[in-house]
Amino acid sequence: MKQLLSPKQVAASIGVSESSLKRWCDQGVIRSERTPGGHRRIAMDEVVRFVRLGDHAFVRPDLLGLPARRGPEARGGDQAVAQLQAAVRDGDAALSNRLILDHYLGGADLATVFDEVLAPAMHAIGEEWECGETEVFQERRACEIFGSAIHDLKRLLPPPALDAPIALGGAPEGDHYHLASQMVDLVLTEAGWRSQLLGGALPFATLSVAAQRHQPPLFWLSMSHVGDPETFWSRYRGFVEGLPDSTRLLVGGRAFDAESGAFSERVTYCEDLRTLARKAALPASNAAESGAKAG
Repeated sequence: MKQLLSPKQVAASIGVSESSLKRWCDQGVIRSERTPGGHRRIAMDEVVRFVRLGDHAFVRPDLLGLPARRGPEARGGDQAVAQLQAAVRDGDAALSNRLILDHYLGGADLATVFDEVLAPAMHAIGEEWECGETEVFQERRACEIFGSAIHDLKRLLPPPALDAPIALGGAPEGDHYHLASQMVDLVLTEAGWRSQLLGGALPFATLSVAAQRHQPPLFWLSMSHVGDPETFWSRYRGFVEGLPDSTRLLVGGRAFDAESGAFSERVTYCEDLRTLARKAALPASNAAESGAKAG
């Protein structure tokens, strides 16, 4: 269910008067709706949309249940990655969420946030663990923090339209890495798809059943780990050949082998999430309808 806020809450969170906020609602600058009792309410995702336009910023995000500011932070580049890496290594979930959220509220789409900040920090923590520079518990805790941050971002997105096209996907057999799939799911949701994350380590046989049962226009696979290559790619090719004629497949991940995997014209390899967002872009009219609210 969407989170609805009062004008008083929203006004205090962005540091403006309640009368100004109500005037913007009347002008359609901020979309609002009325309760059965006639009270004005504003959806959380609409407040986020307004802030991301750049004219106003949160001064008291904590009033809306968002992480409180922890001082000036970088919103991109190597500094932001280093700050996020240090925060998750130290187990500071609040600061980690704040760093990720600031980048998003600064106007970047989710694919850019994930590609430029979250994924590089994840990769750096993983390298530290492999080199023995961090403990196992720190790497595992970092994954939990990242997963929580991704979950928090999802509630800031407008729900897709009920008639929006469906996208199904997840990680195939032997791949238990879940964060990459969560990021793909959010990028597609932001693009207006009714994205359904099926899970991780899914046998190709059950992925085929899902594709045949739901006939999605879009199916996607995130590949972070491949076990026995010969068996894996053989089953993968069988899965692709059995896809419905109307379904196209987007694939990506560090374990994807273009030579073995991209053998069909319906398969599109995405080197990063920004590429995926471009390849999965819906017509502008569909995307606009997905984010529309009653005024």
